[in-house]
Amino acid sequence: MAFLKKDSKDEKRTTEIMVTNNNEYTLNEKIAIIAEETVIEGNLNMKNDAHIYGKVKGILISSGDVIVGVKGEIEGDVIANRIVIAGVIKGKIKTTELEIMSEGRAEGEVSYKSLIIDKGGVLEGTTKKNLVNEDEEKLELPEWLSNN
Repeated sequence: MAFLKKDSKDEKRTTEIMVTNNNEYTLNEKIAIIAEETVIEGNLNMKNDAHIYGKVKGILISSGDVIVGVKGEIEGDVIANRIVIAGVIKGKIKTTELEIMSEGRAEGEVSYKSLIIDKGGVLEGTTKKNLVNEDEEKLELPEWLSNN
């Protein structure tokens, strides 16, 4: 099943949400926004940036950036190029760059290349610094996502 929405002001802007029988969603948009008080249960595969102000229960994979707002929460693993947390992530995190803001909290196993924790930010769990070649700009995604 697919939902397609076009913005009449900008014909080039299209949001496509693909839903499979396994509660997996694929979002193709420049920025996907999960609004406050919105709860999504299932896995999200994104080719671009995601801003999470609501709640996601499941795996979130993005080849772009993931920003978790102050009221945002992710219960599940997150793989993204860059992750900024002002809310909460509970699960495994794999990223090139992780920033935990003063209100942010990360709980779980964290794998990163660059880590910034603002005063007041919390990282509870295990950490592993990835030694990535300097010429690599993007985090390598699983093969099944990169083929989409």
